[in-house]
Amino acid sequence: MLPAPKCTPRTTQCPTAFYLAPLLFFLTAIALPLTARAEPPPNDDFENRTPLTGAPTTGISTTIDATVQAEPANGGQSVWWSWTAPETRTYTIEGACLPKSFSVSIGVYTGTQVSSLTTIAATRDMYLPYRARVVIDAIAGTTYAMKIGVTGGIGGEVELRIDTGSPPDLAITHPLPSSTHHINTPITLGVDASDSDGNITRVDFYINFDLVGSDSTPPYELEVSFEHEINYRFRAEATDNDGKVSVTDDIFFLVTLPSPPNDNFADRTPLSGTDIVLMDDIRYATLEPSDPTSGNRSLWYSWTAPTPGPYV
Repeated sequence: MLPAPKCTPRTTQCPTAFYLAPLLFFLTAIALPLTARAEPPPNDDFENRTPLTGAPTTGISTTIDATVQAEPANGGQSVWWSWTAPETRTYTIEGACLPKSFSVSIGVYTGTQVSSLTTIAATRDMYLPYRARVVIDAIAGTTYAMKIGVTGGIGGEVELRIDTGSPPDLAITHPLPSSTHHINTPITLGVDASDSDGNITRVDFYINFDLVGSDSTPPYELEVSFEHEINYRFRAEATDNDGKVSVTDDIFFLVTLPSPPNDNFADRTPLSGTDIVLMDDIRYATLEPSDPTSGNRSLWYSWTAPTPGPYV
């Protein structure tokens, strides 16, 4: 038990702080977390959508401390905008994470109640890192609700951009996904690219995220070769005359050493004699259809016995 405080002749107060200080510290430690409450962004709820006008137009907000309502499922915490189409035509709507530290989703809807919206377009796919995009055919005078949601990370500042027109159409034509090629042998990288409301100004070719070349005239192709035996990642980006960019999905292809010369039955290596020792590399051999060999690769030889008799 603590000793009782003593009053001395030279003081008119007892040292009550001796008992109060620990109590005040305890109460403060409890009270502080209860008073800290983050405020959601102004356009956190569907009912508080930020209005945008015209096209092109841009809206900025943040998903930090944003919440999720009984809304269409497309991403996590979200923020909302409202936009009325000025004319009937095609529009591109993009959502972006400005700090480039998390992934976003984007959705375009019609309706007046968040729990019963009609989805016009929605995606969680990234056409560039930390970006999502949809293309809609809007009707003049129709009001659209648009949201950006967080699909990865804790969120941060986001941008919604509405622009007229549509981005390029783009697809890889060669090489084929999972195809195999040989070192130091030319490989053609190629895409089909077109633009419904303009023209293609440039196609960029990327291998393992590095730009290896560009082409500005169809057919959009680039010839490359490789010295190392690895899997390569390939993607292409097309830019149109409005500055809009489309990006293909990544594909992978393998570069290896050439197959051995006796990989196929028709190319058997002839052997002769009775005392034969040879070394062959079977790592890059293949297996032909109907090959009776067990396993997944084989090499072929032909040999004529010089004399009758048993051989090992």
